[in-house]
Amino acid sequence: MGKDMLIGFHNGEGTGEELISGVHSICEELQKKYPEIKLKKIPFLYDSYSKMNKPARKIFEEIKKAKGAVISGAISGDNTYDLRSKYKFSYKLVEIKPYSSLVSISPLKNKVRNKADWLMIRHNKGIFTVSSEKWIKKNQQAEWSTIYDLNELKALATISFEHAMKRKRRLTLTVKSKQQSKVIDIWNKAFLEVSKDYPEVEFSSLNPDFAGADAFEHPERYDVFFMPDIIGDTLADIYVMLVNGNRNFDGSGNFSEDGFSYYNTLHGAATDIKGKDAGNPSGTISNLALMFKYSFNKIEIYNLIRDILNKVLSKYRSFDSSDTNKIKVGTNEFYKIYLEELKSEIQ
Repeated sequence: MGKDMLIGFHNGEGTGEELISGVHSICEELQKKYPEIKLKKIPFLYDSYSKMNKPARKIFEEIKKAKGAVISGAISGDNTYDLRSKYKFSYKLVEIKPYSSLVSISPLKNKVRNKADWLMIRHNKGIFTVSSEKWIKKNQQAEWSTIYDLNELKALATISFEHAMKRKRRLTLTVKSKQQSKVIDIWNKAFLEVSKDYPEVEFSSLNPDFAGADAFEHPERYDVFFMPDIIGDTLADIYVMLVNGNRNFDGSGNFSEDGFSYYNTLHGAATDIKGKDAGNPSGTISNLALMFKYSFNKIEIYNLIRDILNKVLSKYRSFDSSDTNKIKVGTNEFYKIYLEELKSEIQ
């Protein structure tokens, strides 16, 4: 028996209750083979804007202390940014990797799509997160600013190089170059200094427009990307949409440097279909897989969860999928089919 893996489950908003209930059931089944998995349910997270309630905070602190992880349904942007700030989730990770069963809904040619296997690391700091802003009423102007600290960026560079060492040993810093820009200088300086400690890693710095286009012409050239907040926020969704044909099939994790992590899907809360058994569980299940890989280093469980999802997706589709050759099922039926496959695998 290995070290305990403490996982918190939070419903979030919209379809989150149905989606999180399903992955909780998956973990209950996994516990039969991996009893070190420990589960905690987290009550409603926010009583109001940026006001985390005490019962939820208590469980978050317990999980943080145990270096565990939380998986959540989607929550509003304001509360997401508050959560990142409160627990110092300094970077976000998105794994962009094709599911073979989704080939029919990807707009990419197979020879490109099948070579796409990237890890995108995004800095959780910028215009939409912890920057400062002010409104100059008399001039009808809005102003925002962000401070980038060299040591903070070097810490994130180290994390990026460590991930690259575990993969294909390629790292691409994606920042918009500009002559005589102190902001660009500090990004490049941080990564270049850290690169000296990782001579095995092929390091490059590219403009996001070039990196964004070239990745789909020569996918084999790329492995790990590091991007500032707004660049990563934009390109991650584009990459995922092109590779798997739908944002609802992929997840993402937010990480603090002390080992605490929080996972939620790339898609929104879908409040318009709440309670209609129409949500797509694939992104939430992908999140669960990411959690076991990147928070607990359990590659065996990661592969198991992804392989079963790929198997289910080869025959079934959710309501939002355009693949008419497969059987359309609701959220609950999708999880039922998935759990049956999981039981047969771990018996």
